[in-house]
Amino acid sequence: MCTQCGSLSQCAAQHDACTDDPTGDCVLYYSGCANGCAAMDQACYDNCAAANPGGAALYKPWMLCLVCNACSNDCGAGLVGVHASDCP
Repeated sequence: MCTQCGSLSQCAAQHDACTDDPTGDCVLYYSGCANGCAAMDQACYDNCAAANPGGAALYKPWMLCLVCNACSNDCGAGLVGVHASDCP
């Protein structure tokens, strides 16, 4: 799967910033909230980010790297909380 490969190569710095976060906020944002949102439910993602802004701030760059760069052909529709329309 592209996201796994991208997380270990082109997006490794963003992946590591999230998974190695000493506060655990990034993993909590994803596992504790955003992963439970329905696809394309932006209000749900926004609520998760409001409840855990530190985690969202670490998680979003990782997903942007995957969606916009490493896996743009595979993840063009987006990943949890990040969509191709978010790409710079």
